[in-house]
Amino acid sequence: MKRFLILILALSLMLTMLGCSKDQGEEVSATNERADTASLNEENTSGNNDYVTVTDMLGRQVKIKKPIERIIVNHWDLGEVVSMVVGPEYENILVGVGGSGSAAEFQKVYGKALPGLQDMAVISASGNSSYDLEMIIKLQPDVFFINSSGSYLENAKKQVEDLEKAGIPVFFFTFGQDVINSPQEGIRLLGQVFEKEARAKEITDFIDRQFDLVDSRLEGLEDEDRPRVYYEHSRGADINSYGSTNIKGGWATIIEKAKGKNIGKDSLMENNQIDPEYLLKVDPDFIFFSTGLGYKDASTDKTPELINKLVQRLGWEDLKAVKNKEVHAMFHDHSRSAFAFYPTLYMAKNFYPDLMEDLDSDQILKEFYDKFLLVDYEDGLWSYKLD
Repeated sequence: MKRFLILILALSLMLTMLGCSKDQGEEVSATNERADTASLNEENTSGNNDYVTVTDMLGRQVKIKKPIERIIVNHWDLGEVVSMVVGPEYENILVGVGGSGSAAEFQKVYGKALPGLQDMAVISASGNSSYDLEMIIKLQPDVFFINSSGSYLENAKKQVEDLEKAGIPVFFFTFGQDVINSPQEGIRLLGQVFEKEARAKEITDFIDRQFDLVDSRLEGLEDEDRPRVYYEHSRGADINSYGSTNIKGGWATIIEKAKGKNIGKDSLMENNQIDPEYLLKVDPDFIFFSTGLGYKDASTDKTPELINKLVQRLGWEDLKAVKNKEVHAMFHDHSRSAFAFYPTLYMAKNFYPDLMEDLDSDQILKEFYDKFLLVDYEDGLWSYKLD
């Protein structure tokens, strides 16, 4: 009986110990499971905070580190749009830029307002040429922004693979594809990239209001009521006009938006020049040049001299536009940028002064600068009229 009682006690003790062991094991297992889940959630949250993925204007998904601390732009006018969205911190994050025809003027104006941009690494001879990949990789940007189109775009895409292999995201814009709408699309994307959607919307709303204003004021105009317009991109020697609006960029689209009748639309020769005899025969009501303007430098001061020289071409003294002093100059870059609303307003006001009597295109451009730019409207010369 004594042995039996000892056996019973031993069995009871063993069962008690096994129960405790099971409870402790389950508790440890549950604790470990909670720890693993917390670790996974922390990793997912960290991943979401450290990167933003945005689809660029070529439909490419681009994953970019957050916060963005270093950027490169392929030319200054794209950088200007980036600065509108980013604000004053733009000075601290731009580390490289491509060259362009007006790069010196841009850098002078922006370098004066933002000293940190005075000595900027140059990653190409022009904004649309081959890029110095070695320099770009050395600069280690968080993202490289490229605005381009046509053959320049194809050349850029060939170099992207090497940059992305080096871990540098490349984000494409195509502002010039549809100058009335594409810049706003690009600005909205920049708002996503920099997580400044409200700021981007404020900018795009301003731009859209200007185009809507033109549409509402000029609605219902008959084709025969439209003034005949000749446009030319010229620096005094090379002549280049725009006839087609099939590619919705450039001056042809702006003239159309302002309800002008572009005489080059169906009459340009293979070299994009108009037949001089045809020009004299059509006798345009307005002549527009894009040349010599922009942020102020020596060339802006020479604009009156250049325009006076251009209108001295053979037979031009008899043209209606020359006789009526309806010869104008504009900043060429505005035909492919977020500023396209300005030449559109300017043309509409000159084409239809009665319908646009209360509109001041320069005052609207100044308001845009005051609201969104880091430099001043007064830093540039944006239009000129033959006097």
